[in-house]
Amino acid sequence: MRIDMNRVPYLLMKAQRTTLSTPTTSSPFHRQDLFFTLRVFMSAAELPPFPLGPNYGAMWMSTLLCIGLWGVTCMQTFLYFVRYQDDHRSLKTLVISVWVLDTTHQFLIVKGIMVAPLFTALVGLLVQGFFVYRLSRFGERRLAVPLIWLPLALFQLVITIVYISKVIHASTALILDDTLLKAITISYLATALGVDIIISASLTYLLIKERSLGKVESYEKIMQRLVLFSINSGAWTAIFSVLAIFARFSQDEIYVVFDFPLCPLYCNALLANLNVRSYVRSLRQSIDGEMGLKDMTSFVNSERREENQIKKLSAVVFAHRISIPHSGFEISCQL
Repeated sequence: MRIDMNRVPYLLMKAQRTTLSTPTTSSPFHRQDLFFTLRVFMSAAELPPFPLGPNYGAMWMSTLLCIGLWGVTCMQTFLYFVRYQDDHRSLKTLVISVWVLDTTHQFLIVKGIMVAPLFTALVGLLVQGFFVYRLSRFGERRLAVPLIWLPLALFQLVITIVYISKVIHASTALILDDTLLKAITISYLATALGVDIIISASLTYLLIKERSLGKVESYEKIMQRLVLFSINSGAWTAIFSVLAIFARFSQDEIYVVFDFPLCPLYCNALLANLNVRSYVRSLRQSIDGEMGLKDMTSFVNSERREENQIKKLSAVVFAHRISIPHSGFEISCQL
């Protein structure tokens, strides 16, 4: 028996009048409508709830995670413009650009528009380019990292465009299970992972190499923080890329839980790297208080080499002006 759902409201009203009234004769029409209404209720009761499963459920979870990280991005962007109003205009433009791209990415994720990975690639390239630029300015081999990064960046952009061209006309998200799209996704994630590792490893190597030449024990804390910050620059994006690669080999879409949040993670990596400068400044001031004015003056006069090292390394990690009180010495590096 085929159920016409357009008749359900009418039949419900009919059944209610039938049950409330007490007819003297049992009309076949009443019995037929009541039986039909009971069939509707029984069919609805037997229907299972809509299964989110590993496909739509994964996309729902990734959307929630993206929303949370986007909120953190907004907070960090606000703190940046409040605390660092004297930053160079190009640096402010970079921050605004990644925030706008991340916001657009978030809108596309919520709306279910499949071009969102393009904005992930754009944000990733901007953030990677920022770190590569600093390495090229202050590293010993200034062209080594940029020459490695440029072809990898071009590959990320091209393969993302190919991916978008494949899914833009898709009517359902289940097309993501296509074998070719799996290979494209894994290639992009592996390339981005390699770039993040190269950047973090290069920053860490530069810091550790210069740190081994230092002689001032009190500044070991600063050097340790610089090493941790350089590792953290690409740690979270690298972790999510690894998880997304392993999840992509499965037959479902669990990988989007780790793939979609890459865009806000790149934004937060950049903003955290910029906003942490106030913490390093306070750490320097506390160290100055421990050493005392006399000891600091003696340090400046006898250990100018350590000053030059910290000047260069802090500029690599933070790309901004940081000063050490009582020393007459200022770190200055702007885009």
